[in-house]
Amino acid sequence: MTAYAPAAIYPRASLLSVRALRLCAFFVISLYPIVIGDSGIGANYSFVLLPLAVAMVHGSVRRPPSGFLYLIMMYTAIFVIAAVYQYEFYQDGGRRLASFILFMTMFAYAFVDIDEVMVRSFAAAVVIMSILLSLSSVVIFFVAGGSSLGFEAKNVVGSQRVGFLYLFALWIVYLQPVSGIARRVAKQGIAIVLLVGLFLTFSRSSVIALLGSMGLFWLVGFGDWLRKPRLRAVLVAVAILAATVLALGLVWWLVPVVFDFFDTRLFEYALNSDVVDQDLSNEHSSGGTRIFLWRHILDFVADNPLTGTGYLGVWSIVGSFSGSAHNQYADVLLRTGVPGLLAYLGLLAVLLRYLRRVHRGFFWGLIAVLIYGMLHETFKETHGTFMLAFLLGMMAGSPRRRLPPGTDGVPRPPS
Repeated sequence: MTAYAPAAIYPRASLLSVRALRLCAFFVISLYPIVIGDSGIGANYSFVLLPLAVAMVHGSVRRPPSGFLYLIMMYTAIFVIAAVYQYEFYQDGGRRLASFILFMTMFAYAFVDIDEVMVRSFAAAVVIMSILLSLSSVVIFFVAGGSSLGFEAKNVVGSQRVGFLYLFALWIVYLQPVSGIARRVAKQGIAIVLLVGLFLTFSRSSVIALLGSMGLFWLVGFGDWLRKPRLRAVLVAVAILAATVLALGLVWWLVPVVFDFFDTRLFEYALNSDVVDQDLSNEHSSGGTRIFLWRHILDFVADNPLTGTGYLGVWSIVGSFSGSAHNQYADVLLRTGVPGLLAYLGLLAVLLRYLRRVHRGFFWGLIAVLIYGMLHETFKETHGTFMLAFLLGMMAGSPRRRLPPGTDGVPRPPS
């Protein structure tokens, strides 16, 4: 797939235009995580209204690239085959159909033209929603007692559902170039708010994904510097490192309990092999639950390699669990079998290659989300599905774009 260059094709988009404000508001609403009762089931699929509205207004939709159509046909075939031969799940036919439809919404924006105004509005919406959720967590945390809650704060404000959203927003903000002292201060302030929200999830997956994506980012940057050493790059790296340390120091000053929590539950835990072994051997603990579920998933897929459960969740094979596989890729493997997972991973790999050329913030944000997905569902969540659908829509639309005369054809991220 050919990447498009938003900065070269479109005039500089303004987030103050009426269209941009409307899109941003719609995207913010679409990103809000709504859960049905205690079931853990996400209910906010409002993002599909935009493709439907485009279809109704124009009377047609854009044809996605052939690769997308092949994937849609393959995932549909998995659904049909599983629905026919898995007679033990016939009573769950309605639930299977609903899960299939929701899974396929990740292709919704492949039928829509996405321009630079939409890209900027989406990026702004991710940051805005993350800020709102972060501030909400801060208010709840301090109203409930603040640091005096100790580790009990995890049960008050902790959440596994939004950590990857904060990570995506952080990378957008971190890699957004700004000029002027006021904008730099504002950027640093937003990053601190997002970091506070991220740590208040009390999710070890959030910290692991943050450290993992940062480590890869600095490793790639160091590799680039070795190929072309420059003093300015060193000075910029030192300035960024200093700003990061300052931000973390302010977070520690605001919510010191989160540092104690992660020091005990993550770093000390990882360094104590006896504690790790005990945790993994207990199917009711955090690590043991994952091992228990992943083993059952692998056993089931070994007997049903081509279809998995045909879009039914982990509850269909382990009835005592609510439906979380605690791993995005294990969830896709269970629902679509080996071919479905391989196609899914291939699609993500192509998406990463595309985003690396056109939008660094989205690229590194996706890296963080993919790391997070090793320990929790990401794109299965409604706001995660929307994020993936939009990014796939960007990539699907790239072959339809053609550079105007006089451009150099080099893809550039929006500046």
